[in-house]
Amino acid sequence: MPRTTRPFGKPAITGTFDEATENSVKKFQKQFSLTVDGVVGKATWYKISYIYVSVKDLAELTSEGETFTGAQSAGAWPGTVLRRGSTGRSVEQVQFWLSSLAQFDSDLRPSVWMAALARPRNARSRHSRNRRV
Repeated sequence: MPRTTRPFGKPAITGTFDEATENSVKKFQKQFSLTVDGVVGKATWYKISYIYVSVKDLAELTSEGETFTGAQSAGAWPGTVLRRGSTGRSVEQVQFWLSSLAQFDSDLRPSVWMAALARPRNARSRHSRNRRV
């Protein structure tokens, strides 16, 4: 199956909310039926976090030996809306999640993500364990 384009782009993990980050956020928001404003409020923060954790679990990213630079948090909402010009660890976290999602190929097209995410989490985990060799 041919590789698809990266659905959200791949922003650099710089800790500065720049144009590339804003564009990635807008594409993500559009794909997941959020308000497309390019800012990361509470709803966008939790949706990006949820999709990242779910897709990472599905793809068994850590067992593949993939590594990323950037800080990882527990995913709790930082309480501040992030927009172009924002800086700091929360911006770095969003960039990490979006950049990480860009690593996946056509096996994780957005339509596949949505179907996989519709299954209960324990079913996804059981499926992942069964695929290991």
